[in-house]
Amino acid sequence: MLRKMHPTLNQLSIVVHTLDEAPIEEIALLIDQAWCRVYGERVRIAYSPAFLRYCMGPESTHGFAVTAWEEGLLQGVILAFPLPVQFQKTSPPAVLTTGLCVTKTWEKQGLLQLLLIRHGLTLAEKGISWSFHWRATKGSKGRSAGQALAYAGSSPLFVRPLHLSRAAVMGRISKKEKLGMTLLTFLYACRRFFNRLPKDYVLKPIGQENVDLAVSLLKKCFQTDGVTLNYAPQQLLWETTFHQEDIQAFGWLLSRQGVPLALAHGYINPVYRGERYFALDRLVFDPALKLGERRAFLAKIETHMLQQLDCCAVMMTGTASNEEPGRLGYHAVKKYFWGAMESGELSELSLADLEGLMLPLR
Repeated sequence: MLRKMHPTLNQLSIVVHTLDEAPIEEIALLIDQAWCRVYGERVRIAYSPAFLRYCMGPESTHGFAVTAWEEGLLQGVILAFPLPVQFQKTSPPAVLTTGLCVTKTWEKQGLLQLLLIRHGLTLAEKGISWSFHWRATKGSKGRSAGQALAYAGSSPLFVRPLHLSRAAVMGRISKKEKLGMTLLTFLYACRRFFNRLPKDYVLKPIGQENVDLAVSLLKKCFQTDGVTLNYAPQQLLWETTFHQEDIQAFGWLLSRQGVPLALAHGYINPVYRGERYFALDRLVFDPALKLGERRAFLAKIETHMLQQLDCCAVMMTGTASNEEPGRLGYHAVKKYFWGAMESGELSELSLADLEGLMLPLR
């Protein structure tokens, strides 16, 4: 039906690749060009081959890329990255779907819809239970009769400038917004003056020697009856030590007498004109840790991000943390929506099953 409505689609060949075999360089270039058309020099995720490899994770077995080609040139793509999840003591295959875009020539020609259809068929063919995704618009929440769950929740994007003048230029914020952020920065600096970590607290980078402690904290904080990320040492090490070209990942663990109390990890995201910010994928605190101690831990790693990593700002979504980012000196600047599409034979998800899922922004 779609090809009848758009006969030019017959000129294309649709190919499904495993992530290990996908033409990553061509895909990264296509996505980056599409984002430049839409966002220009506004702050965004800087797609590159290294970033796509980072998103693949250490086990890319059930991830895939759906591509469209015309005369040997890539015209469209949609990516499905492996997402390790756990639900009702099982680890069903799931993906995080992103990167849906086409060349300017194929915009509004039905190719986006064709890629989505082939993506859905591939999920079913591979027996992948769920596809999670982010979107800029709200869509419909919940499910209607006979429909898969499409929209699960919303999450603000939070920002904290580490170097205000650089962050203002990067984010193109107005004078009014800059004044508000200046006030927030001043108030947060005052809080930091009074917030100190006790001397017996130890802050170290996440590595082979303490990754098991970090995983134990994640499991302690996010054991739910619903869907949660499946926290494995191999996955966490990938997300905290990956260094390739322009993408560098880092992670930190706070402990006391061998007991993990807080962790944070993410990656440096390079943007235009040589500027960079730190994308905080996860920020987790033991429930017993006091608010002042949480702020002190965050202040320590933010100082490292500015002085050693040369990042002018930190960004994270509300799904990244089990603490309200606003209480930590972060400012909400935008709202995103996320959801899940079902495929396979598992029981249907409810909105309650998805509460608390720490879905990374990709």
